[in-house]
Amino acid sequence: MLLTFLAPIKRPGFNCCHTRRVVLYCVCVSVSLVPQKLLEFRYFLVPYLLLRLHSPQGSLLCLVLEQLALLSVNALTLHLFLYRPFPWPDSALGPQRFMW
Repeated sequence: MLLTFLAPIKRPGFNCCHTRRVVLYCVCVSVSLVPQKLLEFRYFLVPYLLLRLHSPQGSLLCLVLEQLALLSVNALTLHLFLYRPFPWPDSALGPQRFMW
């Protein structure tokens, strides 16, 4: 998906290389993600949404594969939350749960 975003858009009547936009996007994402001490989902959400909004429409197969990837990440997160509690050394409240 990133490669399609970086490739020039081929549309009838619109032949413009958008190198500045790609460089600006990469710089802004780097500026927002590099200084973070903790990598969390919320730091990647806005850059991902901007990437999806500005990338060309993919084929049906690409969209289905993307949805399957997102569903598998959600299933893994739900599995970790439900079935993999961990003990917290300083707490007597019992097992703790991982969640984003």
